[in-house]
Amino acid sequence: MLIRLTVAVSVFMAICAASAFAEPRFEITARLNGYDLVQATGSSSKETDLPSVTVASGSEGLIQLAREFRYPKEYNKKGRVTLARIAYLGIRLPIYIRQTEDANLTFLLRAELCERLDPNDPSSAVSKTTSSVQGIATPGKLRTIIIGAPGGKKASLEITFTAR
Repeated sequence: MLIRLTVAVSVFMAICAASAFAEPRFEITARLNGYDLVQATGSSSKETDLPSVTVASGSEGLIQLAREFRYPKEYNKKGRVTLARIAYLGIRLPIYIRQTEDANLTFLLRAELCERLDPNDPSSAVSKTTSSVQGIATPGKLRTIIIGAPGGKKASLEITFTAR
């Protein structure tokens, strides 16, 4: 009986010690304004709440609201497809965060907005715009970032980091 209790206490202390030194985790919530994600979601909206993700400091997360679209890129002389590509219509937002010594967060994000120029034409060109942003954020405070969108347009990304 004493051996079981000793083992249980040892395991408990090991778990507590490991969690005491674990990296802090943050929930990342985002909202996209000024860009219509109709090709990804099927419904039109100029303001879209994006899915949230929880990430440990020193790690990368992916916020994504996109639909996979396969399209031919190259053909042979007989007209058969020799190379196909995949585009993710909508938004993909890989984001890396690290907590600093003063409790702020440094982040690096890459916002990829992608759309077909004519959604009704299956052979329509795919247009993609990527914006890379590096910055410092205060946990719990809303941060607004202007990003590029296909067609030379601009959109705003409202992002919040909340400690978990």
